[in-house]
Parts: sequence; structure tokens; C-alpha cells
Amino acid sequence: MARRSDIAALTPCLRRYARGLTGSTEIGDDLTQDALLSAIRSRGLGRGAALKRRLYAILTDFNRMRVSALPDPDLYGGEARGVVRLFAPLAEQPARDGSDPLAAMTLVEREAILLVAVEGCSYEDAADILGVTRTALIARLARARGEPQPEAGRLAARSHLRVVS
Repeated sequence: MARRSDIAALTPCLRRYARGLTGSTEIGDDLTQDALLSAIRSRGLGRGAALKRRLYAILTDFNRMRVSALPDPDLYGGEARGVVRLFAPLAEQPARDGSDPLAAMTLVEREAILLVAVEGCSYEDAADILGVTRTALIARLARARGEPQPEAGRLAARSHLRVVS
């Protein structure tokens, strides 16, 4: 069973991930708190890397439930691109000029890029957290990075997102 200190050590990373998913400090922190409370009440979370994967998966699931409960999840980026932060405070709304690359991504693309590029998860861990195959994860990352898809037949614009190590 995970100790509270193990969970507390992962809290800053979970908050960063939640804030990236939601585009809002307030909503991200609320989401993190809900996920952590759920995790503390659960049993069998594991330790070390297993605990980290489980906490990210819980947070991801909570965010998906939150988005699906919105009046129009597609506006959030559920499947359609476009307005991403429906309920973020106005001061935190992204510029619509493309200066916020996360704003142009679907929810599944944001999840993938944040886990791999920001949180430093391996492809295997990120795929496990998201409940998809490694191939599906790589396809989501390619779309998020704006790389051309084989079936697209045309070159997509190169993204200015970079992985920095």
C-alpha cells in the first residue's frame, strides 16, 4: 500500500499535468485534489513507478469524466479542435492566434504530449496510463506535434513544440 508521503512527493507533477490538461490553475488544482483524495482512499495503488502510473491514470480518468459532463465536450477539445478551455477564467484564455499550441490539440493529443514531453513518461508508461497501445500513443503524439500522417497526403505545418531534456 502506498504511503501518503509517496503520494505527496508526486503531487507537484500531478498538479502540473492537471493544469496542462485543463488550461486553468484553479480547475487543475481541484482536479488534482479530487484525484489524490480518491487515491488515498483506494487500496493496492502500488509503489514507485506503479504508483506514479496509477496516480496519473486516476487524474486522467477524472479529467475525462469532467469533460464528458460538460454541456458540449467537443468545445473543450473532446474530438474537435478549437475552443479548448471553455470554463477557464478569462485571464487564462489562450490567444486564438496559435501562440498556445495546447489550445489547438484535442484532449487525447494533449494527454499524450503532456505525459511524454512534459512529464517525461516513456511511451510504454504513457500508453499504460492512457489505456491505449503504444502505436495509438505514437499516432496521438504525431498528430499533436503536427507531423504529417500517411493517409493525409499533404504535409502539415511543423509544430514549434520541442522535447527538451
